Amino acid sequence: ICNNAEYSLFPNKGFQRSLYELHVRCSHQKDGCQWTGELGELDNHLNENPVLGQQFNGCEFTEIECSDCHESFQRLHLKAHQEEQHPFSCEYCHSYESYHEDVVKNHWPKCAHRPVPCPNECGVYPERQNLERHESSECPVTIINCSFHYAGCEVQLPRKDMPAHL
Repeated sequence: ICNNAEYSLFPNKGFQRSLYELHVRCSHQKDGCQWTGELGELDNHLNENPVLGQQFNGCEFTEIECSDCHESFQRLHLKAHQEEQHPFSCEYCHSYESYHEDVVKNHWPKCAHRPVPCPNECGVYPERQNLERHESSECPVTIINCSFHYAGCEVQLPRKDMPAHL
């Protein structure tokens, strides 16, 4: 519903809320979907325009487009289609192959070669396998002890600021 009052179908928020609370059935009931819920939750259930990583969430009878060939399939058939027709290799390690959704959702979170943001927010994206080294010896915003700590200097500064201290 448009937030601009001039175009709003339901300028009365109470009326709008009562409509969204109506109990409805999935529009794919004829195909076998058993879902029932509030009208306001129907869009989430159908998930007709899924974002990356959400293609398999939602009503299994909803027709969605394959992100590779743009053919439409019921969600329950999409995974088999992608596995058979569109094998996908990890673009970072080139050794993991599956369908796109599996690579993105299950492999990328642990792929050693995938760039990840530095947790110190320095703007560098080292490969996951190099993140610890980046933080301990390269990251310009990691707080480090003065190189004369052994002699009693207790100054701790971001690595990038240490040369000015010395």
